[in-house]
Amino acid sequence: MPQPATSITGSSGDERVESPLPTNEAMPAVPEENPTRMHKDAAFSQLIKAHPLHVDTKPPKRKSCRMIESSLGDTLYNRWVYERSKLRCKEGIESFPRVRPSKKQLKKFLMQKDWDSKTLGEAILADWSPTRPVRGTNTGRLQLQSLIKKQRWPGLSAFTSEKGRGVTATRPFRHGEVVCDYHGTLLTHEEGIKRHANIAEGESGYMFFFRMPNTGERYCINAQDVPCPCHTDKPSTIGRLLNHSRKTKNVNIKPHCEVLDQPTVVFRALRDIGPGEELLFDYGVRKSSFQCEGSDLDWLDK
Repeated sequence: MPQPATSITGSSGDERVESPLPTNEAMPAVPEENPTRMHKDAAFSQLIKAHPLHVDTKPPKRKSCRMIESSLGDTLYNRWVYERSKLRCKEGIESFPRVRPSKKQLKKFLMQKDWDSKTLGEAILADWSPTRPVRGTNTGRLQLQSLIKKQRWPGLSAFTSEKGRGVTATRPFRHGEVVCDYHGTLLTHEEGIKRHANIAEGESGYMFFFRMPNTGERYCINAQDVPCPCHTDKPSTIGRLLNHSRKTKNVNIKPHCEVLDQPTVVFRALRDIGPGEELLFDYGVRKSSFQCEGSDLDWLDK
């Protein structure tokens, strides 16, 4: 199955895959930086200086937000509250480092924190993954750094079929566990766009554009080169072989942006995965996205 050039935005609970490009299609123009977005970001930075973000800080008054930029008052206020929710979600996850909390445990935790929010509780449960090593799983920070460096991911097997290559699990993976990373050469966003623009038609796959959740910095992982320049002893890194499915019941992994030795994209299990299951994630694009040019892309809707 062809692989897309992919763009993701990562954050606690809001990672999404956006506008991948199939390898057999011409590359469309890459949009330039949105001036309106830059203006909003500058205004929000000013708000943060005046009203620092913290898990227990009260939101700024809407009047204060309007004083920074009258036309963006509500937007700035809502973004401040949203960013605080992400911080609270992160602290909630870290408070249960090894075992996913029950709804009862989480409700008690939120009440003790005076964060009694049903929405926040749901976000913590949805995003939870172990933050300390669990024996027999890929969860420890140092362990992940070693696995990424060596590109030896236990419990995965690449296969080849009439549809192309793919990856199956050979052992159980727990919900939230890291399955593997998307490995390649780390580029700045600008370097990635230049590389993307010079790719020949039909060769636009295997590039991940992503934004780090806390800093907003943008990068690109280029996995086009085979073998990988830093792992010349391997025919291919495992993450670039993962296939697509749009059906929720089939999708069992999701990309997350994280910082280990450097900005990294890892795939975490969305649920418990059993041996023999193919690992699938949603590329985030549909056949209809290409209008009349998508006649041979039926696999995107499956």
